[in-house]
Amino acid sequence: NGTITVILVPEVSITENNSPICIDKDAYFYLEGTPDAEVTYSFDGGNTTSLVTLVEGTATVIREEATSNVTLSLVSIELNSPGCIQNLNSTSTVVVKSPTATISGPHIACESATLTAVTDASSPIFEWGKDGQLITGESSSTLVVTTPGEYQFLVTDDNTGCWNIS
Repeated sequence: NGTITVILVPEVSITENNSPICIDKDAYFYLEGTPDAEVTYSFDGGNTTSLVTLVEGTATVIREEATSNVTLSLVSIELNSPGCIQNLNSTSTVVVKSPTATISGPHIACESATLTAVTDASSPIFEWGKDGQLITGESSSTLVVTTPGEYQFLVTDDNTGCWNIS
């Protein structure tokens, strides 16, 4: 004499992300699944979880200003709370890229020494600095040191816009 309501077992998948990204950019993860279901997720294997609702069956999860690779882990999905809960184990990783930036040779050099910038940037743009100030016009991969001080360079990969400082 009773009525039994059968509730749909909710589903969700990570359809894509915006990998790779540069350091300090936002990591985006795009989800699709059962409309109006609530998805529990965490970042980087952490114990702290958050909820997002699949409004019209989609949602975007964002990790702001990523400084290293970011992994989104889907923990569970629930529809018609309290209702059907499905445990999940899907993950997706956004890779954070930053070109390497080192100066070859000894870390203490005499005046008139040549410093060489080393990077893995595919299309590097160099800017040299001394004591925290930009040296105007110095944009090659080498720099002849003419005065005492602390030297560094900023490299930007022209193909990706990603950068790093030695």
